[in-house]
Amino acid sequence: MLPSNSVGQHRWLLLLRPGNSDESLKAFLTLFARFAALGDAGAFVARDSDVSNCSMRIRGQHFWADHSLEVLVDVAYCDPRYARVLRNVVCGMGQILDSPVLEFRVEGEIPSSTDIQIKAEVEPNEIHAGRFYPEVSSRLGTQVQFRKPPNYRSGRRLWVTANSALSVSLVERLTQLVDLWGSLLVVAFPSTEDELLDGETMILNVEGCQHDEVTFEVLIDRFIASEAAFYSLINLVVIGASLDAQVLEATVE
Repeated sequence: MLPSNSVGQHRWLLLLRPGNSDESLKAFLTLFARFAALGDAGAFVARDSDVSNCSMRIRGQHFWADHSLEVLVDVAYCDPRYARVLRNVVCGMGQILDSPVLEFRVEGEIPSSTDIQIKAEVEPNEIHAGRFYPEVSSRLGTQVQFRKPPNYRSGRRLWVTANSALSVSLVERLTQLVDLWGSLLVVAFPSTEDELLDGETMILNVEGCQHDEVTFEVLIDRFIASEAAFYSLINLVVIGASLDAQVLEATVE
């Protein structure tokens, strides 16, 4: 259950199986901090919100004696469906650490009768309709094109073109954001629940680089995931680039 307001405090609650070490909980805390950094950079901006106001910032955390972790997060103008992406990442981390997650919840800090329910289990029909994961922002001010190739599971690419030369500092910043996105969201966008639980979904070898003086590109070697993953990546790269340049076009192929 998440607040219906665009601005509010969210609580991320994680409960691990008894017997796990404190190091496992600390690993999840690091994961939450990295996820919030992506959200703060615009990766999960709400579709119709002003992209400049989007933020996601951790303001507190607490480890409890029952092997649970509570994290309080200030969230502004992020699509509430980010909770599905985070749940998938948490599930994947549990599999990697061999620390099964007994429970994970995202909710408002203070429950309200106006809270909205976000179902976590992956729904293929909702994914096909483009409604399950956060969408591309409608306020990027950029022409966005999708060209899904026949062999869409490998050799994918996103590139953005600006109206002027990209500065060295901007390229470095975008490269860092893409590295974070690629290393954290490996299993974040499965097309079915079985893909997630069986470890069959993956986004691997994500690399951001400057293609020419006005173009930044992201290369993805292996892509077994929902196309909605690109919505998040487009938001992240275009918003990041717009801090220093006017982005004319973003293309996925």
